[in-house]
Order: sequence, then C-alpha cells, then structure tokens
Amino acid sequence: MRTVTLLFAALLSASVFGLTPEDCTFYAPFDGSFDASQARGSPKATVKGEVRFVPGIRGQGILAGVVFIVSHAA
Repeated sequence: MRTVTLLFAALLSASVFGLTPEDCTFYAPFDGSFDASQARGSPKATVKGEVRFVPGIRGQGILAGVVFIVSHAA
C-alpha cells in the first residue's frame, strides 16, 4: 500500500512539473488588472459592476459590490 501511494505521488508531481508556459491556455494573475497576462483569445477583461483593487494579505485583493462580473472572450 505504501509503495502504491509513493508511486502515485511521484506520478502526480511529475505531471504537474512537466508543464511549460505553452501548455497554459489562459492565465490572469488579477494583480492590479483583470486582464490576462497570457491568453489564446483576447486578454482584455470585461468588468461589470463596482469592483476595485485594494491591498490584500498577500498581494492585492478586490473590493466588490454585491454583484460584479468579470469575463474574458474565448
């Protein structure tokens, strides 16, 4: 059982670390902007509602109204 668990953990970590930036189809860090830093489509975000960036615990946070929508074109 222990061998199977270790083998599974090794295979799982190998697949995660085997990715390259070209494998990523979309990445939006949401650090100061809702726009994507990497996207196969348009990186521009459409924001509806009240939302703004504020200092967070680690990096930035957002302060949003009751309803807000952030969307990206595919």
